[in-house]
Amino acid sequence: MTTRLEPPAAARSDPPAPVFSAVMSLLLLLLARSRLGPRLLRPLRARRGYLYGEARWDAEYSTGQWRFLRDLDQAAHYRIVELFRRRLKPGGAVLDVGCGEGILYTEAEGMPDARYLGIDPAAAAIAGAKRGAGPNARFQLASAESFATEERFEVIVFNESLYYCREPRATMEKYAAMLAEDGIFIVSMALCGLRDGLTKLAIWHDIAPATEIVAETSLVAPSAAWIVKALRPKRA
Repeated sequence: MTTRLEPPAAARSDPPAPVFSAVMSLLLLLLARSRLGPRLLRPLRARRGYLYGEARWDAEYSTGQWRFLRDLDQAAHYRIVELFRRRLKPGGAVLDVGCGEGILYTEAEGMPDARYLGIDPAAAAIAGAKRGAGPNARFQLASAESFATEERFEVIVFNESLYYCREPRATMEKYAAMLAEDGIFIVSMALCGLRDGLTKLAIWHDIAPATEIVAETSLVAPSAAWIVKALRPKRA
């Protein structure tokens, strides 16, 4: 039986009360850092992400429901993703899985040193992204599950997208084959409230055995907390 998880409203629209949200975010980050974290999360292991159909993605982008991703409190985690990319793999080719309207690309000032490919299942989002594309960038309509290519990338980014994959760990294992030698993943996941935060911490826990951490940081804002990691897949 397929488990369908719905993201909380805070993940898609108005954030909860700032004080409550900040306290909850700090508690979730403490759980993530705690030695007890893996033990407490074991019963909650999330083998499935939030399940969206392509029609829903397109409808929500068309009606502006994801416009909040351009808000100022979202900017810091984009900057961390870009900082990891520039410091760890400067000039390397980038695949942005679930790129939406290309916000990461524009926040990174067009990544002028890199060959960039963004994919997303929402036609409305890809149409918007193409309007801001520079000569180094391509945007392609494709879901994380359906995408395939012979290209190799030094950096594969899951910027707030891994938890929308049906099988997050299996998805990362699939994309590991698209990494160039010594390539890395950069993964960002926002923790928006208790239920959502526990789901995403469980995903972090589930992908940990297949990856090793190159760099990581955490951010707290009134709307959410973010965990951002640069990961290298463990090779057999």
